[in-house]
Amino acid sequence: MEHPLRTLNHPIIVTKENKKNDTLKVFGIVLMIMDHMGLAFFPNIIAFRIIGRLAFPIFAYGIAMGYTYSKNVNKYILRLAAFALVSEPIFHLITPKGLNIFFTLIIGLICIIAIDKKRYVILALVLILSYFLPLDYGLYGVLTIIAFYVFKNNINDTVIALLIINGIYALQHNTLIQCLSLFSLLLIYKKWTINLQINKYFGYAFYPCHLLIIAIVKILIK
Repeated sequence: MEHPLRTLNHPIIVTKENKKNDTLKVFGIVLMIMDHMGLAFFPNIIAFRIIGRLAFPIFAYGIAMGYTYSKNVNKYILRLAAFALVSEPIFHLITPKGLNIFFTLIIGLICIIAIDKKRYVILALVLILSYFLPLDYGLYGVLTIIAFYVFKNNINDTVIALLIINGIYALQHNTLIQCLSLFSLLLIYKKWTINLQINKYFGYAFYPCHLLIIAIVKILIK
């Protein structure tokens, strides 16, 4: 039987053809919906939050791969920024605190650009800034994006890096729930035989749209 986290340099990481398969993105969207439904309607049912932990690493991986294959990085950043601004007021209909996930993704993207361009002073400044900003997933989220990029050609190193990042997070917050996000690696590094394709903008637009629907339903049932 093939090991679910296969050996080094598997084409799931390094080929452009795999990027065209949006099956993983669809899984991430479904997991995100369940997480946000739990936050809005079932805050005391931990199962929703546990399932939701699997979503973020999928999108973090998507940012790392998106940068790797992007034809125009500036447009990529502007696209993320546009949806970050559109999503922010809707995000606060669900929760009054923090910044929506697009801001975390943007800062993670800036960090991997800095790494790629060897702008280490900028990298350090952005990491310090991300520690103090009220980001969704905070510095943990940014480091997760960086790990997926830096070790994109080596699954074993990626797993080790994420184990360390999640271990530090668990010690800081005295909870192991975020460590369950490591199970998302089974989805990320799976060789999908199902080939789903969705519009490039669907994944972006879905975020504010589904938050708006949840917010409206939450208001109606009060």
